[in-house]
Amino acid sequence: MDFFELDIFGFMNCLLIWVGLFLIFTLIEFFTYQFFALCFSFGSVSALFASLFDVSITVQIAIFLVVSCLMIIFIRPIAYKMLKVTHRPTNVDMIIGKEGIVTEEINNLERRGRVNILGQNWAAKNEIETTISVNTKVVVRKIEGVTLVVEANE
Repeated sequence: MDFFELDIFGFMNCLLIWVGLFLIFTLIEFFTYQFFALCFSFGSVSALFASLFDVSITVQIAIFLVVSCLMIIFIRPIAYKMLKVTHRPTNVDMIIGKEGIVTEEINNLERRGRVNILGQNWAAKNEIETTISVNTKVVVRKIEGVTLVVEANE
């Protein structure tokens, strides 16, 4: 007797298996948002429709695997690309590359330092581990949270 011919794969049991798998994959997708489990949800629904026509369990599994794989290969990249979050520049990003003046000595070890850029006073740290004295011109290289990462402009 073949494994796939066992009585546990009767009509009603197949329906319950595919509905259960659909719910599990949909719940996983709800928490991950990666469009991976969703592909298997569609495969489960396809196999569920096949089971309604009393197709053998072997064919149902094949339909599940084929539909899931096709969804992963073709649909997932498109959906992922359409919903991908991109970085949008903000007003703060315009400070990068600007020149400013040190108003409080920048010392990374003591975690202190302030810079005045475009009339605003910012916390700052040096890109390298050296101190920068007051009234030194600096250039902003990047922003980490609310702290500017600067480099002495000589």
